[in-house]
Amino acid sequence: MIQVESSTACNLACSFCPRKTMQRATGKMGIKFFAKIVRQVAFLGINKVIPFLNGEPFAFIDLFGWLSVMREWGIRTDLFTNGTLLDATKASRLLSFADVIDVLVFSIPALDAENYEEITGSNSFDQLKINVAAFHAMNQGSISTQIHMPLMEQTQGYLDRWVAFWKQYCEVVAPTDFYNFAGKVSDPLELKVDATHETGFCPRLNHLTVLWDGRCALCCMDSEGEVIIGDLRKQSIVEIYNSPVARAYRDAHTEGRFADLELCRKCNMMITGKAA
Repeated sequence: MIQVESSTACNLACSFCPRKTMQRATGKMGIKFFAKIVRQVAFLGINKVIPFLNGEPFAFIDLFGWLSVMREWGIRTDLFTNGTLLDATKASRLLSFADVIDVLVFSIPALDAENYEEITGSNSFDQLKINVAAFHAMNQGSISTQIHMPLMEQTQGYLDRWVAFWKQYCEVVAPTDFYNFAGKVSDPLELKVDATHETGFCPRLNHLTVLWDGRCALCCMDSEGEVIIGDLRKQSIVEIYNSPVARAYRDAHTEGRFADLELCRKCNMMITGKAA
């Protein structure tokens, strides 16, 4: 799977997301460069591209152009959105790409306007509810939908009520583990090593994470691009995946040498459940 950052633009400042404190340069990827990436992806037999990293897809002006490129090359995608910008016009256009989109995931970490503003810094909760309800009515099952929220101190108190309210609009409504983006965000309930969880080889190292400017970060948890494994402006996907830096990180994970890796030793994405 290839994850490509369409842009760094977002209209929210969620407490569980590192974007609000991100220091690297902001920007957006041009559609010609994206098409060049997709052509490589198709020739390699990779069937999925995720056009999202540290930005909101519906804040990206070229999103539907990107979906057209993916359709042309037979590539499928999942979309992750906060839902606040998915108005009726965009929803209608999105449904015309039901053959490209496997699942639409809404990130909704709140039950009401008060806790929504506390967590996201936005007063758009009422509009969000309108958008989700309208999309559900228009969708009629054409695109599979899910609603997620990170399980954290701010959300645990209303988890059952949150599920009960939002399940009227989506097939899957579920909390997700709180991932700390290599220490960029934190929460008392974030996933940690304990009696039922241990560290292991991180599957994200088998993906490719492309920043908007073409540089490839170590993984989706590397929001600042601290570990760059290559640059698609100068190298191919295969060259970058097999680069010395990428191979060194995969080797270290295979051997359990997480403490040797500054980024990984602070990250909880590589924590998994222990086998029963």
